[in-house]
Amino acid sequence: MKKICPNCKEQFDTGNFCKFCGTKLVEKAEEPKCPKCGAPAVNGAKFCNMCGSPLTAERDNSAQNESAFSQNNAASLENKSCEMVFVDGGTVENTILNSFAIGKYPVTQALYLKVMGTNPSLFLNDNTPVESVSWYDAVEFCNRLSEKDGLEPCYSRIKDNKIKCDFSKNGYRLPTEVEWEFAAKGGNKSRGYTYSGSDDLDEVGWYNGNSQEKPHAVGQRKPNELGIYDMSGNVWEWCNDLDVQDEKCATRGASFNTNESCCSIFFRNPKHPYLSNCECGFRIVRSM
Repeated sequence: MKKICPNCKEQFDTGNFCKFCGTKLVEKAEEPKCPKCGAPAVNGAKFCNMCGSPLTAERDNSAQNESAFSQNNAASLENKSCEMVFVDGGTVENTILNSFAIGKYPVTQALYLKVMGTNPSLFLNDNTPVESVSWYDAVEFCNRLSEKDGLEPCYSRIKDNKIKCDFSKNGYRLPTEVEWEFAAKGGNKSRGYTYSGSDDLDEVGWYNGNSQEKPHAVGQRKPNELGIYDMSGNVWEWCNDLDVQDEKCATRGASFNTNESCCSIFFRNPKHPYLSNCECGFRIVRSM
């Protein structure tokens, strides 16, 4: 029996997890049919549109269409291509942080290939984070995914080929450093861990002590307090902030090739936005 991803609705013949967003697959329900003539039942119909007979069961796709944010009492978001987690806003260093949604996993190679038509990664695996992407590559991905999902792109080019992010748009973008750190700590549910979700890095992340010198498929370690995976280790994640003075963007979270101290929630590693190597990936957010 075919399986379907309840998040992005892709269908698969084999496997237990969606290769695009990492969500656990469920068996595809058999299409309801009229008990008399066998015609497919129209969603919500009480009578068969072919023979007029009463239908014994109505189609109900509410479980599949339920937004990933409903459990957090947030407004549902339509046309999602990847699974996201709602993060309630809070106060960070006397600054009010608005609520936002963040990718449950880093962007995978399968999703990147689906959107961009290419996969630049050195370690090829559909369900592993895309890597070898620059900050500019990540920004371009966000705009293309926004357009694909019928959302407003956040990024535009301004004078001297500089990039500007419009936070009022409803499309995808990179997280600010404040958003990234707040989500990594577990938001308002934080338990004050050293790493994202634990004081034991082996529980939550891939680093040079357990990775065998390669990135791993997303969602294989424990999530943090908000249900977000891989925010410590696996791949460095680009943040939105661009320091105009030194022309560098922050990356956070560390990678499969770094030591434990770099995987701390608070460690930051500024890199030139044109840099791309096998340790750099990203995850996306949306303003709420």
